[in-house]
Amino acid sequence: MKASSGDQGSPPCFLRFPRPVRVVSGAEAELKCVVLGEPPPVVVWEKGGQQLAASERLSFLADGAEHGLLLSTALPTDAGVYVCRARNAAGEAYAAAAVTVLEPPASEPEPQPAERPLPPPGSGEGAPVFLTGPRSQWVLRGVEVVLTCRAGGLPEPTLYWEKDGMALDEVWDSSHFALEPGRAEEGPGASLALRILAARLPDSGVYVCHARNAHGHAQAGALLQVHQPPESPPSDPDEAPAPVVEPLKCAPKTFWVNEGKHAKFRCYVMGKPEPEIEWHWEGRPLLPDRRRLMYRDRDGGFVLKVLYCQAKDRGLYVCAARNSAGQTLSAVQLHVKEPRLRFTRPLQDVEGREHGIAVLECKVPNSRIPTAWFREDQRLLPCRKYEQIEEGTVRRLIIHRLKADDDGVYLCEMRGRVRTVANVTVKGPILKRLPRKLDVLEGENAVLLVETLEAGVEGRWSRDGEELPVICQSSSGHMHALVLPGVTREDAGEVTFSLGNSRTTTLLRVKCVKHSPPGPPVSAEMFKGHKNTVLLTWKPPDPAPETPFIYRLERQEVGSEDWIQCFSIEKAGAVEVPGDCVPSEGDYRFRICTVSGHGRSPHVVFHGSAHLVPTARLVAGLEDVQVYNGEDAVFSLDLSTIIQGTWFLNGEELKSNEPEGQVEPGALRYHMEQKGLQHRLILHAVKHQDSGALVGFSCPGVQDSAALTIQESPVHILSPQDKVSLTFTTSDRVVLTCELSRVDFPATWYKDGQKVEESELLVVKMDGRKHRLILPEAKVQDSGEFECRTEGVSAFFGVTVQDPPVHIVEPREHVFVHAITSECVMLACEVDREDAPVCWYKDGQEVEESDFVVLENEGPHRRLVLPATQPSDGGEFQCVAGDERAYFTVTITDVSSWIVYPSGKVYVAAVRLERVVLTCELCRPWAEVRWTKNGEEVVESPALLLQKEDTVRRLVLPSVQLEDSGEYLCEIDDESASFTLTVTGGQSLQPQCSSLLQRQPQVRCVWPRGSQWC
Repeated sequence: MKASSGDQGSPPCFLRFPRPVRVVSGAEAELKCVVLGEPPPVVVWEKGGQQLAASERLSFLADGAEHGLLLSTALPTDAGVYVCRARNAAGEAYAAAAVTVLEPPASEPEPQPAERPLPPPGSGEGAPVFLTGPRSQWVLRGVEVVLTCRAGGLPEPTLYWEKDGMALDEVWDSSHFALEPGRAEEGPGASLALRILAARLPDSGVYVCHARNAHGHAQAGALLQVHQPPESPPSDPDEAPAPVVEPLKCAPKTFWVNEGKHAKFRCYVMGKPEPEIEWHWEGRPLLPDRRRLMYRDRDGGFVLKVLYCQAKDRGLYVCAARNSAGQTLSAVQLHVKEPRLRFTRPLQDVEGREHGIAVLECKVPNSRIPTAWFREDQRLLPCRKYEQIEEGTVRRLIIHRLKADDDGVYLCEMRGRVRTVANVTVKGPILKRLPRKLDVLEGENAVLLVETLEAGVEGRWSRDGEELPVICQSSSGHMHALVLPGVTREDAGEVTFSLGNSRTTTLLRVKCVKHSPPGPPVSAEMFKGHKNTVLLTWKPPDPAPETPFIYRLERQEVGSEDWIQCFSIEKAGAVEVPGDCVPSEGDYRFRICTVSGHGRSPHVVFHGSAHLVPTARLVAGLEDVQVYNGEDAVFSLDLSTIIQGTWFLNGEELKSNEPEGQVEPGALRYHMEQKGLQHRLILHAVKHQDSGALVGFSCPGVQDSAALTIQESPVHILSPQDKVSLTFTTSDRVVLTCELSRVDFPATWYKDGQKVEESELLVVKMDGRKHRLILPEAKVQDSGEFECRTEGVSAFFGVTVQDPPVHIVEPREHVFVHAITSECVMLACEVDREDAPVCWYKDGQEVEESDFVVLENEGPHRRLVLPATQPSDGGEFQCVAGDERAYFTVTITDVSSWIVYPSGKVYVAAVRLERVVLTCELCRPWAEVRWTKNGEEVVESPALLLQKEDTVRRLVLPSVQLEDSGEYLCEIDDESASFTLTVTGGQSLQPQCSSLLQRQPQVRCVWPRGSQWC
């Protein structure tokens, strides 16, 4: 039968396509791709429509989802398009890449860059080319540094230096920089050296030498890293202001972060000379590592980023700034929130060697909890490279064939993004690997650093398989640097540093420079024309933006800090702003900016301010108010705009400068308030004599009024306002209280709609305004809905009375019972209350009493009795009392043999008058046997005794005679034990006894009920 398409899994999908490769004839070419699918697809390589086969020069690589084609000693005939085709039961996919084989260089060796001669005069003109580029350097603070470069071209190019994209005169403190032009005797071309006297820590960065002439531009860069020596040198003699450290901008003095998340601290520093920065944690200096990154952002702030925070990362972090004038500190306390659900055993850091394996292991709280593995932010899928094992609560990741790029931070994650983190260190010739990816803006400098175990070794830098120019590379001791100044999109790709069989790779991504936002409008002016309007004029920006744009006008009330958008205008010119455009009366300022798809220009503020008054309209007017004697009367209305108004009572103006006031001493008290568009007048505790009063409101454009009417106050319920739900336990005292607005006013109590009757079990009391219903000792049947009713209003109480919870006293642990067929089994459970209900269950089904099951209740004891068990009576039993359960496992064994000893026929020889004992042991003490001699049942007498002791049955002949010889049987059901007794007339050597126990070896029979020697 064919499986449906839904059962075939997923078709192949390329996660990474093979990249085109350009190699020199005789070199090695490699194509790589990553393809996934379920089931794992079969991958083949093709060229010219023909499938390729492995050979001496062609081999195929496979590592989990990663597949590759390796072509050694490439020939011109190997050039062409290679296709990677992947197939599985769910479908097919393919990807292609071209291999270009270049002609080898001329046999005559090309001169080194430093020896390349300049084109002779008159031989033509050319763009600048670097003959010698600057070399990256790693130095200690206080050392003199010299960076040199030499470039040729016709006409001779002009050289100049930049540091981190800034001209040297723009650097904060460049007084110790010196430029030294080269001399003609040093060689052809233009030369310019940059000398840094007594290098400081802030001098670290990328230095780029530019060469420019009329035909083009070239640049070469180098990295300078200045390190702190073991002992700090003496302070600079220059007098300078001490550094100023602002508080950390990214967080308050106390910073909380969830476990597994990142924490980022930023420190801004000012001072001259430029201060040097050190980060400390718990009083110890911090060095950058896999989880602690230290860098300087585009705004000049010093940043410390702690990745995947763990509990051990909590503590005090200090940013210390120091220059020749002194030092200052800024600190923040980091707290790490640990999740409720945690790994019972977190990951531990591990080490491994290249081409070996590394094993990460942790434990989750429950075996059913799913987990996922990550290498930093990349999810790891199970494959031959990343073997993932789950054994109960253990989660294990095995990394096979370790490479330098496997070095990093690994995470195991449960649901809710609960993580445990560990570092994997890969030991090999490469100590410090490249980052997994590097994002650089177009035109900026890209710097890649690698540290090797051995000093002075030569590595190989390449991009997408092609070697990079030597002018970009530098090495010093253990350090190797690649500097690509002013990167373009063509510089993007997979950059690799190779050292023998070890390599580390990064993905260099070049991001496009964003377009600049438009310029601001010009010639902005304000004219105060007609009453309650203002005229604003302006001209478009110069130059005008190339993309479509609009003008955005904003207003600000004088005295406020907030700017509010008014409206947008498509064309420049003039706009009239009326008073209706503002929400409330006041003095307003205006500003305008230009907005396009590339951003927003700076704002231009119109000089001066204008007084504007909105025109008010009535949105919701006053309404007549009816209240009861002694209550507050509230009159309110809503306007269309925020504006002040005047309240009147019976034609008399209420003073607005006294929000709390009286019309006259001893008369009506009032309170006025305005919240946004709403105006309210509150008359406190109105009396009968206030009935008929007229309330009015007036403001520009609005006049409204309403009347006040006083009604006789009926009774009403003060508390409870809503239905109350209460839960009690039997024997608790229950008190329900209803408070009325009038004293000694009658009220009636009801339960479930029926009027209640007072008794010893239910008491009704009235105390002033309060009416109470009391149940001295609540019972389950007292549950229901109680109502306190008076004059058409009621208060409701939902009462629930429950028995107290039941607890099982014994057994506390799982009980296992073993029995044999027909044996009586009793399961006992003790509860803490004699009246507690108990239910018995077998294999999830409730047990009912029958001839085969007896249920007993005796005080707090509950028993389930199986009088005569059968194998079908075995199973899982539960005694359920309330929310608690006792568990019993009953196992019934169908016994195939009752007789334990003897297992075969027994022969006994005795001498006349000797004592003889025939012993038979059974598997259960209550079993009954039958003794026979020569087929006839024996009868007990003084000469023949039958004894029973636990599981042992004996036939005793105190003084045997010759006629006692014969065959004796101990019988039970269809089984029997046979004894053949032979009595002779000789004299006994042991006249005291001749027992079977003396003639047979002792046998020990072990059973659950005990053991006997037989």
